Amino acid sequence: MSDWDLPPDWAGTELASTLQSVLKAAERARVGIAHRMELSHNEVDAMEHVMEQPMGPAQLSRRLGITTASSTVLVDRLEHAGHVTRHDDPNDRRRKVVAPTAQGAQAVFAEIGPLVAGIASAEQGMTAAQKKTVAEYLTKVAAALERTAAHEPPAQN
Repeated sequence: MSDWDLPPDWAGTELASTLQSVLKAAERARVGIAHRMELSHNEVDAMEHVMEQPMGPAQLSRRLGITTASSTVLVDRLEHAGHVTRHDDPNDRRRKVVAPTAQGAQAVFAEIGPLVAGIASAEQGMTAAQKKTVAEYLTKVAAALERTAAHEPPAQN
């Protein structure tokens, strides 16, 4: 099989169809969250990154795949909206660190809380073996997505 050939009948399987539906629904959820928070897609992504780990504007620009100038404008908008703050880097006073404000974190959690609860409830009634099988599959899917993001060749089985 070449790198661009799909396995026979893969696209027609119930698993492939369900995964495609999940990926599309996840994207629609991100769009909905951005809309309700009155943020752009990149601003939602930026909030996700700085909530995970506060970072400088240059590092944020690399994570988002945008220029440092665009990152500065994006952080300015988030700061003006009260979602993030900039403060001195404790390890290098020449640098600034972007971190979520309590208001920004609360706004994000208000949006993702129901989503997380819904995802958690999907596990109810599953056996440990079923959860393990799903986790193994999703781990492989995540690895394939990461390889695609990094432009790496597909894993060989």
